[in-house]
Amino acid sequence: MQQEIGERLADSEDLLLHRVARGEPPAVEALLRQHGSSVFRFVYRRSGERHEDAQDLTQETFLAAVALAGTYDGSCSVLTWLCSLARLKVADHLRRQGRNKRAPESRKVEWSVVESEESGLLRVGSETSESATDRLDAAIFLDGVTAELMNDEREALLLHYVEGFSIVEMAHLFKRSAKGVESLLTRAKRRCRETAARSLTAQGVPEP
Repeated sequence: MQQEIGERLADSEDLLLHRVARGEPPAVEALLRQHGSSVFRFVYRRSGERHEDAQDLTQETFLAAVALAGTYDGSCSVLTWLCSLARLKVADHLRRQGRNKRAPESRKVEWSVVESEESGLLRVGSETSESATDRLDAAIFLDGVTAELMNDEREALLLHYVEGFSIVEMAHLFKRSAKGVESLLTRAKRRCRETAARSLTAQGVPEP
């Protein structure tokens, strides 16, 4: 049953992109309605968290999607395809701005914080000032842990653990094999552990 539902969704996405390629305004509106928020969040995290820049880049992404809809071949989900276009727009934007493509300094640990929130470890409105301070200290620590990662390593963690992209989808975005993506994630997690261990040792905290 789930496979049948997935196939129907894929068929409907294919049909939607075909309609977009034909220039049908309702199809373009449907594409924006279905994926606009997701693409905006994807761009926002990668564009220095500047709201206006993210809005402009999201608009550029969808303009590109309309122009290139005829090239969509169904080898990935429409959202993955849109995010691949968005990555190019963000990269061009960062080059124009002359900024480092790394994540904003204040948000490098967002993947860890979100993961904790989803696990119920952080509950907005119910934590004490002490727990909030502990959480801030943990965020600063994790900031340092991720600071030494290469751009593609940090991007892999963000894609997989925050945004929920599968290995197959990430392979499309990175233009690598699935095994290559798995190796990238493994390397990124190992480097995080190594950096964390060094930091704890420097602070006199015994390794677990």
